[in-house]
Amino acid sequence: MKIEINLNLENSAQMAAFAKFIDTLSKAEAQAESRREKLRDSRHKAEEQAEVKPRKPYTTAKTEPEAQPAEQPETPTTESKITLDDIRRVVAEKKEKHFQVMKFKLKEDFGVSKTPDLKPEQYEAFFNYVNGL
Repeated sequence: MKIEINLNLENSAQMAAFAKFIDTLSKAEAQAESRREKLRDSRHKAEEQAEVKPRKPYTTAKTEPEAQPAEQPETPTTESKITLDDIRRVVAEKKEKHFQVMKFKLKEDFGVSKTPDLKPEQYEAFFNYVNGL
């Protein structure tokens, strides 16, 4: 983007102040670009790490099914038994090494910025992803 500005600076103090302002803008732009580059690099590294490691599916402890009366047929349920607390626990375990990857995955694949915003039907998929890191 190119912006053209015509200034009529009256004295050397105004010119010095404007020069300082321009210098500050240039430094801020350089810092922002450096941060963008570091972010791109960390995302790239995180994606590479995620691709290299095979993901292990999460297995829950097996429990005995509750006895149901004989007259009621079993109905399959599609609800996940994973809770938000389960997600918090596994995220806490993986947070130090994989925080950026998890945040990126939440935003890109699940459309949320933090785990409490996940819908209950998304719990199991995100839990399995994080557990596989």
